[in-house]
Amino acid sequence: MSAIPRPWLTLAARPLVSRLSTEWRDSRLLRLGAIAIGGIVWLYAILLLSDARGPARERLALLEDRVATARAEEHDQGWPAREAAATHQLAALRSVLWKAATRSLAEAAFRDWIQQTAQASNLKVKSIAVQTADTRGPAGPLAGANAGAALPADVSEVRARMAVDFDRQAWAAFLYKLSGSARIVNVDRFLVHLGSGQTAAEIDLVALFSLEAPGA
Repeated sequence: MSAIPRPWLTLAARPLVSRLSTEWRDSRLLRLGAIAIGGIVWLYAILLLSDARGPARERLALLEDRVATARAEEHDQGWPAREAAATHQLAALRSVLWKAATRSLAEAAFRDWIQQTAQASNLKVKSIAVQTADTRGPAGPLAGANAGAALPADVSEVRARMAVDFDRQAWAAFLYKLSGSARIVNVDRFLVHLGSGQTAAEIDLVALFSLEAPGA
């Protein structure tokens, strides 16, 4: 049985391998160069690993902090109480809002209330301009310093500008009725015009309306 011939590439490579082996054995410079190249490659690999480990450690530390915070919040029994308190406060705030089904009804209700309160206070009203502030668009002619402030979608700011014959006692009675109202009304602007005759004043009032049916 004849032996299987080796590939011609193996036979051709034998002299090259033999020469390289001889040079490696006889040349100290070649060995030192190879060792130096290997050391540089090894050092470069270590540096790359160190650079990659830095961000990885930071991400790991951040994840550990998040896990620790989540575990602490999970065992914190105060969250339900705080949530209940916040819900109660929100309900209390909404209870003092005015209520109307639409913006036009809100303006009409605010105008009627102002006229009735002014009449009960003997405050003589020359004119009343009522406007619903649109926080999504440009400020209107009655806009105040807080115009454009974000409000919930179901809450509208209704503003009224009154021109009155200013009388100190009537004005005090009017303010007293404002403070005793079950619904919040803020005085946003008060301007007195001093003249030779009777003193006039301009007053801006603001009310927040919840746009829902009054019985809802």
